[in-house]
Amino acid sequence: ELQEGNFLIQQQRTNEGIALLRKGHNRSPGHSGINQLLGYFENPEYKTPLEAALTTADNNPTPENLVELSLAWYQAGEYLQSARAAEKAAELNPDYGLAWNNICAAYNQIGEFEKALAAGDKAVALLPADERSRNNRALAERQHKYYSDLDSIARKNPTYENWILLCLEWYKVSNFSNSKAAAEEAVKVKPDDATGWNNLCAASNKLGDYQRGIESGTKAVELRPEWELAINNLKEAQRLKDAQTPK
Repeated sequence: ELQEGNFLIQQQRTNEGIALLRKGHNRSPGHSGINQLLGYFENPEYKTPLEAALTTADNNPTPENLVELSLAWYQAGEYLQSARAAEKAAELNPDYGLAWNNICAAYNQIGEFEKALAAGDKAVALLPADERSRNNRALAERQHKYYSDLDSIARKNPTYENWILLCLEWYKVSNFSNSKAAAEEAVKVKPDDATGWNNLCAASNKLGDYQRGIESGTKAVELRPEWELAINNLKEAQRLKDAQTPK
């Protein structure tokens, strides 16, 4: 009912969509997606979980409310914001194990494994019986070792292939700063290959360095004029740069 109801609403068939959502709610009263969409149309005062958590933490920034905000940011896929909220909670109460666990979990999601591991150590020390904390800390340790080993290999044997691999691996875990740095090293080693320039364009775009994205994307397309991925990354860099420019 959620997908069909949402589709009907998007097609301007709002009453039909709401009726279908209500039917779904009667079958599954606890379905968060249905309840959230219904809330928008049936209750003018309705707030999403993130909106509610932001309001609560703004009005009463206790460690507990900041941890709830951290969780809401995490569920919304905004992992850096999640880490920041949990860090504020830990500043107010350094012995708050859940805050350190949330910091660890959030940094795991964006490839900041050193920060994740440090926070995970504190979470496990404060909550030794908490399985989530132990699991998040263990993930941080595994990932930190894996990426440290890749970095070490690239620096000891700085071939184009090693830098490209490191760039791609960092990109996969959304650590675009490290991905960009590895791509910069790759294009130094082999400036006549489009892959390094395309990767540099993609990472630069994610970091908001659109001028570097345009420069590297242009070189990628010059080297491989028919490469659709490079063409699209260059177009995205140009679009984002244009959107930044005052009219």
